Amino acid sequence: MAKVTATLRPAVAVQNAERSRTSFYMSKVSLWTSYKDDK
Repeated sequence: MAKVTATLRPAVAVQNAERSRTSFYMSKVSLWTSYKDDK
């Protein structure tokens, strides 16, 4: 069981990194669109 956890942990870390990067990118996009709308 410990081996399964050891194999899964890096995958979960990668998934979390991808999710945070995606949300960061989405916030950038929404910021940019609102900035363009103000012009």
